[in-house]
Amino acid sequence: MVPDFSLPTAIPFKEALKKGVTQTYTPVPMSLDEVAFLQYTGGTTGVSKGAMLTHRNLVSNMEQIRVWVKPLLKEAKRSHLRLPLYHIFALTLHALSLVKYGAHNILITNPKDVPGLIKELAKYPFTVSSGVNTLFNAMMNNPDFSKLDFQN
Repeated sequence: MVPDFSLPTAIPFKEALKKGVTQTYTPVPMSLDEVAFLQYTGGTTGVSKGAMLTHRNLVSNMEQIRVWVKPLLKEAKRSHLRLPLYHIFALTLHALSLVKYGAHNILITNPKDVPGLIKELAKYPFTVSSGVNTLFNAMMNNPDFSKLDFQN
């Protein structure tokens, strides 16, 4: 799925870890108004662009998620991630919020393969599942949709 590529100046992860062990940690002062992420959009509303998310943006979004879906997040044991990892929705819900609550995230790498998606989802009961309307509609129109185990 990933084409061949070359990154001649990249440092392999294990080598970076070895180098990092010898370094001294120096805390960096920061404020809530500093940029934490450059989150690239998919270009739904035009040309793709990097949105500057501050620490305040992320903390606020985490608190919004906690308040809106607190009962569900307390119960979240398994979830399915069917959005690209670079998507802000996936970042805040799965990579930040559900990990905070100890949920088991299952990455679905090709959600456009609806029969394969449903087959994979059927292996794991789940309490949280994210996606977009077109994806849910495609799943519900598949005869195997009824095999999925929704835990609440």
